[in-house]
Amino acid sequence: MKKFLIAAMMVAGLAACSQQAQQESKEAAQAVASDAKNAASNAAAAVENARDNAASAMNDVKNDAADAANNAADAAKDATDAAKNAADNAVEAAKKAAQEAKDATK
Repeated sequence: MKKFLIAAMMVAGLAACSQQAQQESKEAAQAVASDAKNAASNAAAAVENARDNAASAMNDVKNDAADAANNAADAAKDATDAAKNAADNAVEAAKKAAQEAKDATK
């Protein structure tokens, strides 16, 4: 009878170990699944962040290009105005010099 009782206790002990091992395996699998889910979520967030940064950079480039074009147009207008003023001044100076030369010959 003692042998039977010892054998029954050993079987119960093995069953308990087996149940504990199953529980630990289940918990480990759940932890791995949770980690994988978190990693996927983090990757998706990183992709979205990168997309947003790229869109922002593209807007910045577009705005900078528009500003540069406007600045170039303004500079060209200023240069044209300056050249016209210089030409007008040269014409006036030539007229004045011609008039002075004409007056000097009288």
